[in-house]
Amino acid sequence: MKVTDAVGTWGTLHRMFFSQAEKFGDGDLILEGKSGEYKPISWKEIARDVRETAAGLIAVGVKPGDRIVIMSYNRPEWIVADLAIMAAGAITIPIYHTSTEFQTERILNKSGTRVAFVARSDKAEMLVSCSPLLDTIISLDPMGVDEAGACSMDYNSLKLKGVQYLATSGKNDLEERIASTGPADVA
Repeated sequence: MKVTDAVGTWGTLHRMFFSQAEKFGDGDLILEGKSGEYKPISWKEIARDVRETAAGLIAVGVKPGDRIVIMSYNRPEWIVADLAIMAAGAITIPIYHTSTEFQTERILNKSGTRVAFVARSDKAEMLVSCSPLLDTIISLDPMGVDEAGACSMDYNSLKLKGVQYLATSGKNDLEERIASTGPADVA
């Protein structure tokens, strides 16, 4: 398939992903490495996580065009967060997890980011010191009571907000966001 065919068929990366997730369902999409072992994660599981995360982002006030940082090493949640950001109509701002405070501050100040995903709470502390605009920081790792630092919530809490949102009027809101994006939008 040519790029122009893909654009005509799906229009956006996230719509292409959801279409492929329906097609491949229980087939393996990625392998998650933990403790030297690799566990397969299916297309269907990742698509569910993307929808729940996107709905969670909408539930916490993310609007189309908002910029959202992902500051993490490679992991399944990175992929989910990126696709969820697009599905919510927002724009992903990636920051290497090894970036310095100076580099991070420049990116945050130029992008006007209000929401961020981080792998570790020490990265959340750095983000807060770099930008007064950040109001929601989501830890990709589960947070204990004393481990939250500057994080507003963890990834599982955001997904739970998404599940609750989808159970009410959120399903239509999310589908409208997904449908309203097109080739002229970012990704």
